[in-house]
Amino acid sequence: MFIGGTSQGCMVSLATYLRWSGEQRLGGVIGMVGLQGLKITDEDKKPERVEIQKETPLLICNGM
Repeated sequence: MFIGGTSQGCMVSLATYLRWSGEQRLGGVIGMVGLQGLKITDEDKKPERVEIQKETPLLICNGM
């Protein structure tokens, strides 16, 4: 599954990317013209969660 969005949708996609703990891994995340608005917690820094994030393709674009 790929997720993505523009502006507020980008924020939601990035939040999902950081907090994803589903059975299946994300296929990738695409964000356009947005920002990461979540406060990073110790839970987000757990090694198993970081490993999943490292293996998930991530594309962030600002502008065309």
